[in-house]
This record gives sequence, C-alpha cells and structure tokens, in this order.
Amino acid sequence: MMSGKEKMVLSGGAYSEITVAAAIDLSGSSKPQLLIDTSPKENKAKRDASRSALTKWFDQNYRSVTPEFLHLEDPNEPITAIGDKLESADVLMVTGGGTMQGLDRWQRLGVADQIRRRVQAGQMAIHGASAGAMIWFEQGYSDSLSTVNPRDWQYIVTPGMGVVPAWIMAHHEDSDELGREKSTQFRQALSDNEGRWSHALGIETGAALVCSEGLGYVLAASKSTRYPSDVILYTPNPG
Repeated sequence: MMSGKEKMVLSGGAYSEITVAAAIDLSGSSKPQLLIDTSPKENKAKRDASRSALTKWFDQNYRSVTPEFLHLEDPNEPITAIGDKLESADVLMVTGGGTMQGLDRWQRLGVADQIRRRVQAGQMAIHGASAGAMIWFEQGYSDSLSTVNPRDWQYIVTPGMGVVPAWIMAHHEDSDELGREKSTQFRQALSDNEGRWSHALGIETGAALVCSEGLGYVLAASKSTRYPSDVILYTPNPG
C-alpha cells in the first residue's frame, strides 16, 4: 500500500523537459540536488553512454540543474558515499534498461531499503523512465532477457520495489524487436497470472504517470504526437 506521500513521475518511454520539470516541481526545491542512477543499463559501455548523453542533455535543456551520478558498479565508490548521496538527493532519476539488473544492484549493495524509505516518506521525488519506471511497481512484465539473447527471448515477470502495488508494462503500445505487440503479451501474462494481481497498468511511450499527495494523473510526456500518451488500467474480470 502506498503511503500517500510518494512523489513520482513514471514515464513509459524516455525522459523529456516535461517529465523532468514535473519531477523537479514535485521535489519542492528551486535548486534541487538531482541524482541519476544508470543501474538498469546492462553493461559499463551503456552506462557510460547514458551518463554522457544525460550530461549533454541537461546542459542543453536544463542548465538550472547540474545532475550528479551514482556509480554503484564502481568498487572504489564507498558504500557510505553512496548512502550519503541518496540521503541528500531531492530527486532520484532512474534510467531505462533492464528492471532486473537495476533492482539486483540496489539489493546487492544494500541501498534498496534506504531508497524505498525516502520515497515512501516523501523525502525524495522520483523520475523513472521505461525500466526506471517499472522498478517501483510490485511486479513488472519485462524484456530484460532480450539483452541476453536478442534473437530468442521471452518476457518475464520481475519483482520491483513494491512502492506502487500494481503490475506494470512500459512502452505498452509498442512492438518488440521480434515483431510482437507488447500490449498483447501483457494481457496474456495477466490472464495467465490471474489471482496474483489486483491492478495493472500499461504506460504508453508518450505518457507518464504522476503520483502526488495520494493521487495519480496522466501527463503527456512529449509535445510531439508521434507517440500515444495514455495509461491503461487493467482490473481482474469479476467472478
């Protein structure tokens, strides 16, 4: 159950000026300490590329904020320093990638409980995109295995942080690299797992779910009409 204090912007696709501005606004700080975690990225090359792209993006689009990065995979980064960064952050931004990889890093380093505590207490606003959005839910229907064998993989149900008590699929309206409609795959998974879930959400690539003061609303994540911008609610069939 959510505490009602959570402040979250959960995007079905990527980050944008709109979604970042919404997360900063929820933080309540005019000059927030914004911390970025690229843990969902499956390897160092992709984490480095993501950090480089985000640094450039903030410099071009949001100069009022200078982001700081978590380096959870760096053995030279003391766990106390990581904890201090998380404790002082006004906004935690979690990138896309694989939900499974991101949560595994948090749990192995022992920071998952600290992150959950600060989020549920309303002390740290969240911006999550794609896998970075799915990680906050009870369960996610994930394509994490596509990074293992891109030519032959299946979706899997992966546990998340459980902050939002629902199942989730990001990029809900898209088709995957193998030509399968994600929404069709998700509906089948919900049917196969009947009795295990009470609510489920499909967040489209152009949409973000905003949670604030115990309420939720849908935000169009981009000014472009290229991507659908809805959040689809699933509930179990009665009887």
